[in-house]
Amino acid sequence: MEKEQQIAGGVTWVVEHAGIRVFGPLATSVRFIPYPEAAVWDFLSRGYAPGVIASNLGQLDRRLGANAPSWVASVLQGWSDDGILVGGAD
Repeated sequence: MEKEQQIAGGVTWVVEHAGIRVFGPLATSVRFIPYPEAAVWDFLSRGYAPGVIASNLGQLDRRLGANAPSWVASVLQGWSDDGILVGGAD
C-alpha cells in the first residue's frame, strides 16, 4: 500500500514567474523548480494524489500523454531523495 507523499516539515516555497522557489529547513537549502515540474508541486501542495496529478498533467500537456504517471513518479522520487518530500511507497 502506498503512503501519501507530502511536503516535508520546515519546507516553504514562493511562486515566481517561471516556477517555484523551495526553501528547505536549512537557510542554505534553496531549490528552483521550473515548469512543468512546478505544476506537480502545486498540485501536491493542494493535497492531490500522484495518480490525479498525472491524469491532470497528461490532459494539460499532451507531450506527456501516457508517460505522465511515470514522469510524475520520477519527479516525486527525486524530491523524496532530496528530502523535500516525505511519505511514499512502503
